[in-house]
Amino acid sequence: MLIQYAPQPIGPFDPNGAQESIIATVHCDGLLRAGSGFAEGTPGTAKTTQTGLFNTGVPTGCPPEQEGNCFPAEHVDFRPQGQ
Repeated sequence: MLIQYAPQPIGPFDPNGAQESIIATVHCDGLLRAGSGFAEGTPGTAKTTQTGLFNTGVPTGCPPEQEGNCFPAEHVDFRPQGQ
């Protein structure tokens, strides 16, 4: 997980500081399901990256073009093991 603050904090870490973005990545290994685009039970890997944008200058803090969705960027990748 990566948390970016704006402005960058000086001194002790403050978890309540103004966050600019949060990026979380989850990586899992296991058997893929048919909905992944590969055969049911294929040994594989799933990786999901979610990016949240905050402190964008609008009242809600979230991008208005995304209807107030603070997490407009998502990437999901399924692969058979070894690829």
